[in-house]
Amino acid sequence: MSAHAGAQDREPGPIAALSDVVEFLRTLPPFDALSQADVERVAASTEIEFFPAGSTIFSQGAQPVEHLRVVRTGAVEIVLAGRVLDLLAAGELFGHSSMLSGLPPGFAARALEDTLCYRIPQEVARSVLARPESVGFVARSLLEMHASAPTALTQRRPDGDPSGQPVGALIRDPPVLCSPQTSIRRAAEMMTAAGASAVVLLALAIVSYRQIGYWNDEFTVWTHAAEVNKYHWLARDNVAALLWEQGKPLEAQQYFRQAAAINPDDSFSNMQIGYYEQATGNLQGAIAHYQHALKDQSLPDDTKALLWRNMGVAYRNLGDRANSLECFRQSASFGKH
Repeated sequence: MSAHAGAQDREPGPIAALSDVVEFLRTLPPFDALSQADVERVAASTEIEFFPAGSTIFSQGAQPVEHLRVVRTGAVEIVLAGRVLDLLAAGELFGHSSMLSGLPPGFAARALEDTLCYRIPQEVARSVLARPESVGFVARSLLEMHASAPTALTQRRPDGDPSGQPVGALIRDPPVLCSPQTSIRRAAEMMTAAGASAVVLLALAIVSYRQIGYWNDEFTVWTHAAEVNKYHWLARDNVAALLWEQGKPLEAQQYFRQAAAINPDDSFSNMQIGYYEQATGNLQGAIAHYQHALKDQSLPDDTKALLWRNMGVAYRNLGDRANSLECFRQSASFGKH
């Protein structure tokens, strides 16, 4: 493991012991699925980078990213066309979409504060992300990017204010499809070239291809349960989740909204409605649903962090800097340490 200066050739931060890197990485997906020996090999190739507050880690449209980065301390902003879409805290990974595809990054990464990152060479990172047990992580990370940065869906359309576009404008493009045998590198190339909405649909396809064999039976069971019991909110949640996995967000929303109407305390349906409202430009509506979901104290910390972060992005896009910063602080308080 070596140390490496950041964007402005500043001196690197303190060099952590190899054992510290191992202990940190082994708690994070996808490294948590590796053996101890494999994590040690990744750690041995890892460099430490220091980025002063405000410095650019990589630029949108620049040369393809050649490393996988993990935030160790500090915070990293994900920026698209000058707008902050997301805030990454300690333990979060970034840069892997461009690294896997070999295409220029679709967004910029910038240090919000003085930040230390672990930098893993692409040959090592690819060997980790290409494992079958890592496919779910790659797909989920793309889904989270979609959920927490919904404006990416509209930014690539130059005609008019994105928040004022109809829902059909967000989902009109045909999805990119690939078989389960498609390599992650090829899938990433297809996703990056096609755009953000196709990324989401393909990520869902990667996660759920093993379910295709029994999806129809499960869908029939839950649909029937919803039809015969008008108060069965859980059945509606399950129908909605299956529709979402099949790339049918409009149909899924109908069931999520029915579930929330039956059981207003259902955090799952409120989260999904919030994601959709944010993606379609109804930021106030999204915030209201996120706040309702956060009343569920049983939510995992990583889910709470994501909801607070999504609200921070929504407030920021509304021009409410004070509430945005408070939400980002709340999100960071649930981050990995």
